[in-house]
Amino acid sequence: MNHLRDANKIVPLDSGKEADGVAGIDNSDPQPLPDEQIVRLEGIGLVRLSLEILDPRSRELIHLKFNEELSYKEISARTGLSIGNVGYILHHALKAIADELAKNGIVK
Repeated sequence: MNHLRDANKIVPLDSGKEADGVAGIDNSDPQPLPDEQIVRLEGIGLVRLSLEILDPRSRELIHLKFNEELSYKEISARTGLSIGNVGYILHHALKAIADELAKNGIVK
C-alpha cells in the first residue's frame, strides 16, 4: 500500500499533460532575460571581432561552413582546396577563435 501511495506522487516531466490528460499551460517565457540578451549580444560581437584575427582564406571557409552551411566537400569544390585541407584550416581557425574568446573571458 505504501508503494502504491508513493508511486502516485511521481509525476512524469516529459508528458506535457496534466494528470487528467489535458495539455498543461506552459507559463515559461521563451524570451531570455534582458541581462542574458546583453551577454549573448556581447558574445556575438566578440566572435565577430575575433574573426578579424583570421587570414582571409580562413574567414572565407568559416563563412562558407557556417553562413552558407556547406559541407567540406562542397567547400572543397568551391575553393579548389582538398577536403582534408578544408578540415585542417577550419579546425585551426575555430581553435584561434576559441583562444581569442578565452582571452576575453567568454569561454573557458
